[in-house]
Amino acid sequence: GGVLDDDLDALVFCTGYDYTFPFLHKDIGITVKDRGVRPLYRHLYFTEDPTLAFVGLPWKIAPFPLFDCQTRHVAKAWTGQIPLPNRKDMEAERARDEKMRFTEMGLPQRYYHQFGELQWEYNKQLITEANGGKEPEDFNLARKYEIYKDAGMSRRKDASSYRLRNYFLHPDGGWRVEEPSSSSSSSESPATVVS
Repeated sequence: GGVLDDDLDALVFCTGYDYTFPFLHKDIGITVKDRGVRPLYRHLYFTEDPTLAFVGLPWKIAPFPLFDCQTRHVAKAWTGQIPLPNRKDMEAERARDEKMRFTEMGLPQRYYHQFGELQWEYNKQLITEANGGKEPEDFNLARKYEIYKDAGMSRRKDASSYRLRNYFLHPDGGWRVEEPSSSSSSSESPATVVS
């Protein structure tokens, strides 16, 4: 029952999602309003029962580093290797986070899980707690931040080809990026090295 139009220049799929958890009974106490899942401690643990965690809610982030920090923290908490605060303290921290986001930063409610630059302090907090108070030697959060910033700059400069860039990590902590080739006849891409 659709219409076929052969005179199209482009077809654009716009994606996005709303948080929904139809598999959780409403009596559990998780609410979703204005794209905010509550009550959660650190946008992760259900404050009423922290054996329920929601990995991956934050957006406007470098997803894999953030998810890595969240899952490491959850693994350590659920195996008893790090303590979680009691419910009262979790709720107090949640209230401070909401005040910072909505009152001090002026964000609308629907941006509750938007992190942007806030993700780096959040990641550092989770990963250092999960690792006994220090960042794991192999984690290198500063390098992840540098690459995130470089990718963002590249996206602003050329949104059509920034995803073609390849990043390579060096064991010494440095990294390099290979730009996409400007000519299809060349088999080598120019590289930018950052130490």
